[in-house]
Amino acid sequence: MRITISESKRAIIEKQMARAGYEDAGEYVLSLVERDARRDAGAELEKELLEGLDSPLLVWGPEMKEQIRRAGRRAAKRRSA
Repeated sequence: MRITISESKRAIIEKQMARAGYEDAGEYVLSLVERDARRDAGAELEKELLEGLDSPLLVWGPEMKEQIRRAGRRAAKRRSA
């Protein structure tokens, strides 16, 4: 894949690369794509968990629902870090 970057954006990318410790632009961009994929997967998991909690097939008390929501949010945060 080939990506063209304007000179004005190149400086921004190089600054971010240096700050994060990347020596190669390809490695940096790949890390951004992987981070986005993890974030999206965590958000999808949380969405599915919350939908499951609201399912009429499950009868959970409010306290149990909140504990599961907190656990899902913590898991999503760990994945996005």
